[in-house]
Amino acid sequence: MRTAFLATQSRLNELTSIPYIDQDYGDLDFSDQPPFPQGSILIKVAILKSVDIDEDGSRQMCTANVIVRYWIDKQRLDTSNIAPDDMRTRSLDYYDITEAIHNKLQGFSTEEIDRFSRESQVLEDRRDNKMVMRYVYRTSFIQVTGN
Repeated sequence: MRTAFLATQSRLNELTSIPYIDQDYGDLDFSDQPPFPQGSILIKVAILKSVDIDEDGSRQMCTANVIVRYWIDKQRLDTSNIAPDDMRTRSLDYYDITEAIHNKLQGFSTEEIDRFSRESQVLEDRRDNKMVMRYVYRTSFIQVTGN
């Protein structure tokens, strides 16, 4: 899981518009003011299925989801039809960034991690002023245990 996290973080770090990338510890959900700037990306790796590929179980083929969340403060946005054109345009820049995130991850692979394939992408329904785009990418990798 460490390898999948680090590879994802490194790949997204190529986006110069992202100020902070870290593991997702739930700060967006449990804190009114997260300890990182808006425009940050949070990553979580979840193993969905593991299959032993050695008789002693020392190596497993893991199917995993890599969950990526990008957030901004929606109080600063106005995309309504009555917003001034320059304000609406700046507010819609959010979509350029979310598309750039997807373009970095779709089809991404390394020697250790198979190709990423987007399973879903959704704007989360929230009661706070955070606008959070959540992506889920499916991948697989071999995990070696210390047996």
